[in-house]
Amino acid sequence: MVDIEHMIGARLDTLAAEQKRLSDFAAATADERARLRGIKFIRMAVVTGKASGSALTMSGDTGQALTSPEQGFVWSVRHLVIEGLATGATPDVMNILRAGRIVWQLNGNQFAQTFGRGEMLLNAGETFTYQSVGTFNSTATIIAHGTALETPGEFAGKLGA
Repeated sequence: MVDIEHMIGARLDTLAAEQKRLSDFAAATADERARLRGIKFIRMAVVTGKASGSALTMSGDTGQALTSPEQGFVWSVRHLVIEGLATGATPDVMNILRAGRIVWQLNGNQFAQTFGRGEMLLNAGETFTYQSVGTFNSTATIIAHGTALETPGEFAGKLGA
């Protein structure tokens, strides 16, 4: 510690102020590391399919890696895209289902969506199923993919912070 005293009685403690600032920064950094500990960015598996008879259903249960969180983990889906849909006045429409229930819908004109942390969760064993609505016009290969944050189940509350 540097302690400088001037003859007029003024006291200047320069090192202590810098030490306090560095100590505060270190504490804030440690708090941020603790908040993010256990959260990992992942790319979800690509799921592909082609329409048959103007309808299409693609399941996340394809046996590919990263279609569902492993036991004990939770995903917070952050970005979801369905490529290859027909666009225009009557675009192709795809429902996105989780456990048989519709959770979102994308179409050829709005083919991508971002979600906030904790807004769209997948638990272990859950996958997305992509199902066309009405007449499906695209003859292209349809590609669904996305990104997510993964965390152990006991830290799922961190995904909404």
